[in-house]
Amino acid sequence: MSPLSRSADHGCPRRRFLREVAGTAAALGVGACGGGGGSPSSPGSATTPTPSAPVAALGPRVRQPNPFVTADGRPVLVSVEGRDFDLMLERGLRELGGLARLISGGSDVLVNPNFNLAEEYPGISRASSVVAVVREARAVTTGQVAVADEGYDPGPAVYTYLGLYDAVAAVGGEVGGFGQTHAVRREAWAPSRPNFEVYTLAYEAPIILSLCNVKRHRLAGYSCAIKNNVGIVPGSGATLTRAWLHSPANDLLNEVAEIAGLVNPELFIVDAQSILTVRGPSIAEGVPVEAHRLILCGDMLATDAYCTRLLEAYDPGYQARAADRLLGISAALGLGQPDLAQVDVRELTVSSPADS
Repeated sequence: MSPLSRSADHGCPRRRFLREVAGTAAALGVGACGGGGGSPSSPGSATTPTPSAPVAALGPRVRQPNPFVTADGRPVLVSVEGRDFDLMLERGLRELGGLARLISGGSDVLVNPNFNLAEEYPGISRASSVVAVVREARAVTTGQVAVADEGYDPGPAVYTYLGLYDAVAAVGGEVGGFGQTHAVRREAWAPSRPNFEVYTLAYEAPIILSLCNVKRHRLAGYSCAIKNNVGIVPGSGATLTRAWLHSPANDLLNEVAEIAGLVNPELFIVDAQSILTVRGPSIAEGVPVEAHRLILCGDMLATDAYCTRLLEAYDPGYQARAADRLLGISAALGLGQPDLAQVDVRELTVSSPADS
């Protein structure tokens, strides 16, 4: 078996995805079929990562091809301005071509928000935005729609803080927790680089919808589509793979890009109704500024190229070119198109009845 061989059970990702959601939901004391809301009895107990038994490492997660492209293959990016997130999401998805182009009738879906700490938006994702994304996914699939992320605070603590268990269950989804991991590596890595641990629930997900915020980040410079993938590697308090990520001996931006290349989400949904300027990633460090935007794109680098310009427009102390190095490293890994001249950017404005 080669170092990047897949396990025998990997041939049925839906079975593995269902088992992982059910297992973590049971560990958290919530229903595994969307009806059992409520808070876990011990919020931190289910988030300690349980590495898989020693097996050969898997290769990067293989994403579905981006269906949101022009006839000549350029990625489509939709930027919606407005005040009503639900309407903006519905209109933006329609302009993109419809979520059904990505999610087939029985596909399981993982919604991966930004849940770094138990705090307010835009430090983390808003519960109402998570619910809106789950609702849109549920409308096009009969499969399972799970929500999970892991930051410095244990995931269940954040879910409870946001009241997410009942809110997500009410629209037919379920809040999971990350438990087991896969050892994953890129074939070109030097032997000295350790395997990265990626949560099984994410690695096995047929579709990942990455719900991102636009934020300053004191180490990476900014946080959006590329950086959001860090919530899919263990674990709380920057342990395991995150210890490698934050080691002074390593290049942080290179490691962030490598993590993004192992996760490979299918669609990026950026809730930029407010953005965090000056400093971050915690709201306690920065200054929230209203931007009233929602960005949708199936290309990770096009998303960040656009959103760094949005951040520059609202944060006098930030320059979008500061992201060029991370975008360049990520482009070299084949993660997308960072040149907005090669992207079909569509900017729309949506007015809600309350605006009339």
